[in-house]
Amino acid sequence: MRGWDKKEFKKKLNQLKPLIQEAKEKELNEAETRRRLEPILTDLLGYNAFSDLSGELMIRGTGTDHLDYAIKLDNQLRIVIEVKPACVTLGEKHLRQVISYGMNAGVEWCLLTNSVDWQLYHIEFIKPVRLTPVLTFNVLCDCVDDLYVKMAHLTKRSILKNSLEKLWQKTEGLHPTQLFKATFNSTTINSIRKNIRRETGILVSPEEVISAFRKMLNENALKILNDMNFSYLEKKPRKTKIKKEEPGNQNVSPGPNPGEANA
Repeated sequence: MRGWDKKEFKKKLNQLKPLIQEAKEKELNEAETRRRLEPILTDLLGYNAFSDLSGELMIRGTGTDHLDYAIKLDNQLRIVIEVKPACVTLGEKHLRQVISYGMNAGVEWCLLTNSVDWQLYHIEFIKPVRLTPVLTFNVLCDCVDDLYVKMAHLTKRSILKNSLEKLWQKTEGLHPTQLFKATFNSTTINSIRKNIRRETGILVSPEEVISAFRKMLNENALKILNDMNFSYLEKKPRKTKIKKEEPGNQNVSPGPNPGEANA
């Protein structure tokens, strides 16, 4: 497909959807699912089946396991792909498998799919290893406009232009830690307190605002918030104001007596 034209994208996607739907309804095996996935990678996303896609690639450190697909561009592995049967619901064990492949291959992008559901993850090679979901979509259920935007990040053309890196930076910027940092600072908290006082007439403290937010959060978000330090909560010492003395009270050394000066 030339470029990333929405009309052509929609046309090709509609041609491929029946194949994926069939694989799901007939509960076809993994090999048959891969056969239906490959046209998505080639006809839709623009990869060359011979030069860009490595099938059944052996990964060191994983025993006899092989990757279903690996996207390789400019002699560099870009994405490892693990494929499951279309009728299988993607789960934690499948995620652990593809992440293990990515870690052993030294690739920071991992794609888990059953051709229906697609899950793209980013691996940060730090201690402990950090895994972040970056992109998810359902080829059969999501609207074409959403699929057009999301799948654009996975095209050969976009990856060569470092689209995934830009997507990761945006995802990182919207990570709960960054959102909390943007929300729980002195400027924002004071603004919230002023709005509450204006609306209700009640004056609340910064600690009370944070406590109220904690009650609204789920377990994972709450853990992130609890691990953060809020320096603005510390009371700053007040500056001591120097009072200006009135002119009549100023302690001025008396000058010489005129009479004494002429003596």
